[in-house]
Amino acid sequence: MLFGLKRDATPLSAVEAEAVGFDFLKGISTMRPRLGVDWYDRFSVFARAGWLVLRTLVLSRAEYLGHLRGLQTWTGGSLEPSAIDRLGRNLPESLWMIEASAPELFASSRRKFGEVILDARAPLPTPLTAASLRAARLPGIVLFQEAGAIATQRTALDGHTQLFIRAAS
Repeated sequence: MLFGLKRDATPLSAVEAEAVGFDFLKGISTMRPRLGVDWYDRFSVFARAGWLVLRTLVLSRAEYLGHLRGLQTWTGGSLEPSAIDRLGRNLPESLWMIEASAPELFASSRRKFGEVILDARAPLPTPLTAASLRAARLPGIVLFQEAGAIATQRTALDGHTQLFIRAAS
């Protein structure tokens, strides 16, 4: 038996949020199979083959934005403040973060390709539509809700990054 703990009551279980996150990740990789960014292109192969390792957490908007500000690739690349600001404008106060990794990245270096963000207070979307995706960050690209549509911004953060670690409270 597997138990998952969360700080806030949510209409979705972690398993449901993870399934929705996987559907979005696979959909993104199908619509954009290649970006010409090495780590994105690797993510896309893993997503389309169903080989992603997913890790699902409930976070506050402040925790997620703090995580984004601290992200770095192995070569020191970070996410531009303009991308963080655009992502932060339309994020819910409580969110599901579904981190996407590959087996060798997750197990050996505790790193990830990126993550998908869902509203933790929203019920299971049926049918699943783009409106349910609040944001996604993957190597070289961020996607986010803006004016009722999914907007895309290229980013210099083009490699794998560290997993989220919650500060001890």
